[in-house]
Amino acid sequence: MSVVNKKMVAIGGAVVVGVGVLTLGFTAAAMFSSGAVAGIAMGLALIVFGCVIGVLTASQIRFGYTADRLLAKMVSQQDYRAYPELACLPSGRVQPAAAKEYLARCRSGVAGRPKDWREWFLLAGSYEIARDHRQAALALTRASALERTGSRPV
Repeated sequence: MSVVNKKMVAIGGAVVVGVGVLTLGFTAAAMFSSGAVAGIAMGLALIVFGCVIGVLTASQIRFGYTADRLLAKMVSQQDYRAYPELACLPSGRVQPAAAKEYLARCRSGVAGRPKDWREWFLLAGSYEIARDHRQAALALTRASALERTGSRPV
């Protein structure tokens, strides 16, 4: 998917969520105006629900932007390690043994250079390939923090 397509998907998703949150807001306002205790309670619940949806959507868009920004920075520095050549199944998924080996390689890279954001970014990608999304998010957060502070490889 090209960069323009990814941005359009993100913008489209944000617009759909925004319309949904606005609809929840209008519904909550109508329930508040009913004056009934049940209506006020449901209106309040809808407002809380809409706020949670908005915060989660914003954090996911920011997370995707961070990943794209770090990848672009690596590529601009002629570092193409984020595009590993791994053995794939006929379905296109990476073979589990290859994913496990790449994850071990990336973990050792982080152990060797724990202050290098590039190593953490590669670890995040390896977790994603291994389908461990929680660890991928944590590693990407660490990579972003190290990159923002300007940590240099040791």
